Amino acid sequence: MSKPFSITNLSSIEIRGYMPGRQTNRDGILRKIGLQKHVQLSRSEAVREALRDAILSGVLPPGERLNLDEVAEEFGVSRMPVRDAVRQLETEGLLKVFPYKGVEVSTLSTGEIEELFTLRSALEQVAIGRAVPRLSAETIDDMRRILEEIDGLEDRTTRWLELNAAFHHALNAACGWPRLLEMIDTLRSNADRYVRSYVTNAGLSVSQQQHWALLHACEAGDAAKAKQVIDAHLMGTANSLIQILQQNLDETPEQPSRRRKINAG
Repeated sequence: MSKPFSITNLSSIEIRGYMPGRQTNRDGILRKIGLQKHVQLSRSEAVREALRDAILSGVLPPGERLNLDEVAEEFGVSRMPVRDAVRQLETEGLLKVFPYKGVEVSTLSTGEIEELFTLRSALEQVAIGRAVPRLSAETIDDMRRILEEIDGLEDRTTRWLELNAAFHHALNAACGWPRLLEMIDTLRSNADRYVRSYVTNAGLSVSQQQHWALLHACEAGDAAKAKQVIDAHLMGTANSLIQILQQNLDETPEQPSRRRKINAG
């Protein structure tokens, strides 16, 4: 069931620099989680980045509805930069636009999650195939330090997600293809908001074992083995996530859809 958007979720973002209009600087959820923005971007870029951060961090969860008039008012901009930002986030799969109905944070079906992880696995196998023979000793050491820090974490905190992303990026970046990295990062970001929300400690030990196996394959220069590990790692995560989403759907009672009216002014 879709949930109405509350503009207070964005009330602490402050956009500086390019924007000549009024600036917002209020306490709110984003300030608490450290996402206040001080950016030198165009209006639409600044709004896009702020909304993207809010979606990926879970401040704006799947199904959350956005009132574009309120978003524009909050940032002190016209509707045009907001519409531009929404179009970009729609192409990234983070927002869905329903004609004559509005905009909401996209909700991924189990089929879409399978598609995301299958695409990511295929792309990361390409990246790893190129990266393994190009990995430097310094990058290997960096990857090992990341895994050692993950070993010291007790649960799947925000820090775990940061380290997990850093480990995979360090490996993939060695492929030397920036467009490939951009595609992988887009897929990862879209899926990670579900990993953040639903995947718990149940999958942590297996995931970390696979990380170490991936590192050992890289150290041995075995690109074929590294590809096998990353495929098992990503598709195993997808299967676990799909099971958890299905359980949540089975346990959620059907309720009539309700929409709270938001006053734009």
